[in-house]
Amino acid sequence: MNIDGSPTVILQKLYGIGCFFRAVVEPRFPSSVVYGDVTGSLPLATGSVDILYSSHMLEHLSLDDFRVALCEIYRVLKPGGVSRAVLPDLEASIATYLANADTDADTQFLRETILGTERRPKGFFGNLRSMLGNSNHLWMWDYKGIARELSSAGFVQVARAVYHDSTVPDFYEVEHIDRWQGCLGFESKKTFIKC
Repeated sequence: MNIDGSPTVILQKLYGIGCFFRAVVEPRFPSSVVYGDVTGSLPLATGSVDILYSSHMLEHLSLDDFRVALCEIYRVLKPGGVSRAVLPDLEASIATYLANADTDADTQFLRETILGTERRPKGFFGNLRSMLGNSNHLWMWDYKGIARELSSAGFVQVARAVYHDSTVPDFYEVEHIDRWQGCLGFESKKTFIKC
């Protein structure tokens, strides 16, 4: 099941005017994508999920929303369920920035981390894309920080992950190597302790 919290998912499925939103607002979601808000309530029963995978989503959440999302992920996982994710690696980005002697190293850093805003949206469609999209990164993570947050939320066996190193073969079906290169991956399990 592919779940996304972008309001664009809903708008692109609207009868009649959905084609307008598919033409104007990116990304264009496949019809199989289901709307669900990890910072609210996912359309999944408590304790119903064996494995949960997230690719380049967590960095688009504010710190408060990230913590809410961890509790929601914890809620839907079965005891012993496995959560796996990949996202940009703040530590690697900082190391690249510090090693960069170019005079525009700061600009390169902000572009690569999607933390800066190069151009404000203009016009109706520009503002619509900006409002409905969620492309900027709101909070970046290194392994130490994300491991601390996962442990605080009740997850155990928190471990750094790399592409295709999971003992759960089902993750291989959704992992794409280009999403993992130079990025931070982690895997953790739900305990019996409530978040």
